[in-house]
Amino acid sequence: MRKNKLQVTLEPEEVQNLLKQPNKRYPTGLRNKTIMSLMLHCGLRLSEIVNLKPGNINLTKGKLRVESGKGNKDRDLAIPEYLTDLLDSWRKKRPESSFFFSTLKGRKLSQVIKPF
Repeated sequence: MRKNKLQVTLEPEEVQNLLKQPNKRYPTGLRNKTIMSLMLHCGLRLSEIVNLKPGNINLTKGKLRVESGKGNKDRDLAIPEYLTDLLDSWRKKRPESSFFFSTLKGRKLSQVIKPF
């Protein structure tokens, strides 16, 4: 019989240190911080982040719709108020794309997101 593993939870200081990593001088830094914040504070998986479309995010209502998430299920999430400014900043700077988060200048994702 397999026991369920407990989730690893980050301490608040670890979360702060993690979110300080993206370089704010570059657009990719803003994008990466926004992605990391959504993953940490809303529990989104990488596949859910990659598949987000601009129409899935309603900053006025503070809602986010995940389509075809884990188990191929859709779900609606409340966006924490402190993330709306970050999401709005990225929305204004992001390149034209059918996805909310995309690579910049046609480069591959592996070339844009560097390991920390």
